[in-house]
Amino acid sequence: MSVSSKVVLEAGSRFDAFELLGLVARGGMANVWLARQRMKHDLETLVAIKTILTEYSLDPKFQTMFVDEARIACRIDHPNVARLLDVGEAYGHSYIVMEYVGGESLSRLRRTFARDGERFPLAVGLKIAADLCAGLHAAHELRDVQGNDLAVVHRDVSPQNVLLSDTGMVKLIDFGVAKAKGRLGGETGVGYAKGKARYMAPEQAGGDAVDRRADVWAVGAVLYELMTGETPLDGPNDIAVFKKLMGNEPIAPLPSEIEAPVRAVIEKALQHDVSLRFATAAHMRDAIEDALITLGLRATTTHVEQVCATKLADRIAERRHFIEVSLKAAEDRSSIRGVLASIPPIDETSSDVHVNPLPANVATKPEIKPEIADELSVESVTTEPKTAPTRTPRWVFGALGTSAIAAAVFAWIAFVHPSSPPLAVIAASVAPSVVASVPPAPPSVAILADTRPTAAPLVLPSASASTRKPTRVPTTPTKPTSSARTNWGGIE
Repeated sequence: MSVSSKVVLEAGSRFDAFELLGLVARGGMANVWLARQRMKHDLETLVAIKTILTEYSLDPKFQTMFVDEARIACRIDHPNVARLLDVGEAYGHSYIVMEYVGGESLSRLRRTFARDGERFPLAVGLKIAADLCAGLHAAHELRDVQGNDLAVVHRDVSPQNVLLSDTGMVKLIDFGVAKAKGRLGGETGVGYAKGKARYMAPEQAGGDAVDRRADVWAVGAVLYELMTGETPLDGPNDIAVFKKLMGNEPIAPLPSEIEAPVRAVIEKALQHDVSLRFATAAHMRDAIEDALITLGLRATTTHVEQVCATKLADRIAERRHFIEVSLKAAEDRSSIRGVLASIPPIDETSSDVHVNPLPANVATKPEIKPEIADELSVESVTTEPKTAPTRTPRWVFGALGTSAIAAAVFAWIAFVHPSSPPLAVIAASVAPSVVASVPPAPPSVAILADTRPTAAPLVLPSASASTRKPTRVPTTPTKPTSSARTNWGGIE
């Protein structure tokens, strides 16, 4: 299917049981829509639907990446990973249905603190990093049905891909560039890197083979940014960052105000030597929780919820208003569909289509008289066939009219041309049943006849004497002057 033949997605578009409500995010290769799922008994729930951007929808590579993302995400069942609910294709668009996380990204929350010139809350930052490690470990431990390790690596852990729900839950999203055994797209070739440069491990930036410890580096980079407001290896652009990563340039020293237990966790996660990092995300989570205990800090999902509610209040209100308006618009569309569906279709093949409908109380009476129906121009009022009234055939009137006209013409010819055959004979042979005096000619004919010689009256025979020659009284015609004589079409 070509791009031009695809149905343009918009609010109101339907994917099976899902109805799009509005566009909420646009990423590098896909759009994310807010949608609702309609279920039986008038139940519904909000979901998020991810669709490939139109410009990439016909690229087999992106199609394969999309399917691979679904293949990996659908196997992960952990509270810190957004659940995948369904996968499908409709109107030429491939889509992934995920649980809707009502919240904001960690990136937005961090920027809010930076804008206000405030330090990110230490305990809340450590809690978010610990939960992120928990979700990653669940992905890293994925196995197939035979129990074989799938060696999943997310490869795109960043603040943009960490969602914080309004209830304080941490959700890891977007396995679009994840590495795993059995991917349809195969392994990323040597010399190619996928992910965001500022959170990418050195081996990943160099296009080397990676394992779960590349994600450990990424969590360390996220925690570094939360604590300092900067990424560990920064630069004016991604190319500059790549050069630092591939040149094994050490990370920028942490500020002195960073607590020692936190500093130890970050520095261990950001080791260039892979063997010196935490072996698993679970080990890093344990180290973070130990740091909280050492510092005498405590953080729960409630603390995360409170921080988000305080710093992102305006954003939360806007999002809830957007959802309210979108749902109201969806209900209006449903009402319109209901009204249109209630209108019966017009059956153009039906023989009972009334041109001028009768009132309801008349149309339902089967005993209505046929003559009344004729007056109302109703083709069929009842299901019983009606007998048409007896009428004089039209050919009778036609024959009579033709005979009368012929008689009048022959009489006129005989009147103006005495040498013509006897009119009675011609008239009797044409219309023997018509016996009458010739009716007066129209005024126009009379005026034209005034230029002819004056003749005696013409007497037609009676019906009983139709075979007798008519008697014509001779008269002495007055010869008209040459100026008054008129030639009627060559008749002399």
